[in-house]
Amino acid sequence: MRSDVPGTGKHRLASGALVRACERHPADPMLGGSRTLPMQRSLAALFLCLAPLAARTADFGTSTVAPEIALPQPGPPYLQLAPMLGHVSASEARIWLKATGPVKASVLIGTTGDLGSAREVAGPALAAESDFAGVVVVPELKPATRYFYSVLLDGQPALARPWPSFSTAPVEGTRGKLRFGFGSCAGKEPWLDAATWAEVDARARVDLFLLLGDIHYANTPDAPKQRAGFIAHRSYPGYGALFKKVPVFALWDDHDFGPNDSDGTFPGKEESLKTFTEFFANPAAGQPDDPGIYFKATYGAVDFFMLDGRYHRSPNKAPEDGMKTMLGAKQLAWLKRELLASKALVKVIGSGSEWQSDGSLDSWKSFRREEDDLFAFLDEHGMKNVLLLSGDRHFTGAYQVRGRYLEVTSGPLGSPGGKPKPLPEMILRHDTGRMFCVYEIDTVNQPPAVTLEVYQTGIGLVEKRAFPWDEIIGATRMERSGSLVPKGEIRLLASAAQVHGEKLRYEPEPHKSTLGYWTQVGDWVSWTFNVPAAGKYEVDVLQGCNGGGSEVAVEIGGQTLTFTVENTGHFQHFKARTIGTVELPVGPQTLAIRPKTKQGAAIMDCRRVLLRPVE
Repeated sequence: MRSDVPGTGKHRLASGALVRACERHPADPMLGGSRTLPMQRSLAALFLCLAPLAARTADFGTSTVAPEIALPQPGPPYLQLAPMLGHVSASEARIWLKATGPVKASVLIGTTGDLGSAREVAGPALAAESDFAGVVVVPELKPATRYFYSVLLDGQPALARPWPSFSTAPVEGTRGKLRFGFGSCAGKEPWLDAATWAEVDARARVDLFLLLGDIHYANTPDAPKQRAGFIAHRSYPGYGALFKKVPVFALWDDHDFGPNDSDGTFPGKEESLKTFTEFFANPAAGQPDDPGIYFKATYGAVDFFMLDGRYHRSPNKAPEDGMKTMLGAKQLAWLKRELLASKALVKVIGSGSEWQSDGSLDSWKSFRREEDDLFAFLDEHGMKNVLLLSGDRHFTGAYQVRGRYLEVTSGPLGSPGGKPKPLPEMILRHDTGRMFCVYEIDTVNQPPAVTLEVYQTGIGLVEKRAFPWDEIIGATRMERSGSLVPKGEIRLLASAAQVHGEKLRYEPEPHKSTLGYWTQVGDWVSWTFNVPAAGKYEVDVLQGCNGGGSEVAVEIGGQTLTFTVENTGHFQHFKARTIGTVELPVGPQTLAIRPKTKQGAAIMDCRRVLLRPVE
């Protein structure tokens, strides 16, 4: 619970947890029988599982936070925070640990819940230089296998049962289903994102999670204050419960790198880099000749390219002189090289800054030349299977950047929400409460199926949207959803159509979601719906065809509009066609589409019909 501290104007967090412990552990095969433990170690293990410890306050940046940092207690060091999984590949796992004092760390790991056949993997000596944090690298693991583990400090158990577990990634290139969460902007106070982590753990069922920056708001490179920020947010039970079993990848943005809108000219960035790498177990951090936090990781048939948009960044307001950069020359060259080498069916590029064309000053908008160069590279090499992620903006939105690339900006995990205006490239918007997103990518079949889920903390799933592959590769213009749909607009989807005929059918596959097999002129389709307001409506048909030329009639309210099907190059490459205007009264109506002639193998595919009110 939170209580005000008289006379300070600040807050402290007080833990009222009642800790009860036994001095004696039951017989455990991994320990060779019964073992008596020191009382303080038993207390520490149970205390860690049951509740965050009482805190000392830490004042950093624009925020006075009350991180629940464990006060030192007499006796041997113990785990100050729950273990946190970092990069987990098909053969290796990285487990991050944080103790209260100098100690030698190791991990017991095995494939059974009793750790009966567990092996011990030696880890680092946790020392004051790293604030007693370190990473145990566990090698020689089997792909797609569940492992249970426990932590040892100086050879003594530091966790209470039940032992946490995780699953290794499948072999690189393996097709399958992957669910990964992502979000940004944890909040200036450490309790702000606490409920979100519990929500992710309870609802989302993710295989991994991507933190896209502003993980805390220290707003300074000062190591003690940055460490206090990390520890504060991790001290709540939801965070520990989630990330002791779900791997996390992390990148930074401005507030966890330095002050607001900070860049590569910022003094102290070397200290920020050292602290960040102490507190995460990413697979890599930059290159030997190029400092930073960027890295690549693979999960099955999906590759992740996590970027560092701060360490080498030019000032946002710097003039474009041909050298202005967000990534720096070496990171950009690395990204292009790794993208070219990638055989993944889906490539995910994560950035702390937004990609969309109408972003803030602190976004890719201020680095248009470099963004142009990257997008031109993707186009030149035919890389259409790219998803863009971003953070920073304190709301969740999706964009079809430049009419081509799908970007999702996700947040806030804990910060106050923003109120974005509808923007030209925006196709989705949620701006109420605390939020996170989940992508489900299914590569079992080709093309892959891509589905976005948007969650609001305390509410649950607020939007689920499948993106057909023609939208992912930029062949079809994406349509707005939810609050972005204009008032009075009527959408008639293929999935809701009544089909009449022998061959015509609805194709529900995620990459299609269309009326297809329209090979006979006698087959037709209809929708019955209600018109909410009398007036004129534009009729817009979303059609695709490899060939075109068929004549089609649209009938509604005693009026008929005709159009010639356009060749879009592929039946699942769709184009919106405004075919005319009708005038409709209030009340029920039926719209029918009837072919008049057929050219080629089929008349067309149709994904939806839209009736747009005419002002």
